[in-house]
Amino acid sequence: MTQTMAQTQTTQFNIFSALFYSLLTILFVGILMYIFFVYTATMTVVHRKLLEKQIVTTTIRASKLEHNYMELLTLVTPSLAQSLDFIESQNIMFAQYDTRQDLAKIDH
Repeated sequence: MTQTMAQTQTTQFNIFSALFYSLLTILFVGILMYIFFVYTATMTVVHRKLLEKQIVTTTIRASKLEHNYMELLTLVTPSLAQSLDFIESQNIMFAQYDTRQDLAKIDH
């Protein structure tokens, strides 16, 4: 079975058309991916800048709180505590666990 000239041209046109639309689709998907990656990179930089600002703000606040703590630490003295009716304990006793008695019970 031989193909006529018209059928051969139609087949070649169909192959060329399929190839053209395939390349056009690949190009379109490539452009969409490029836009997505550029957008993602830009948003990452923006978020990083915002995080840097938050870190600076938090560091400044922590510094201020530490400074306030140091100032208050110098204000608290034993005489201030006694004036506020705090009592300093004299005999501090700790609970003690004697392991020798338990070992004696185990040996029998």
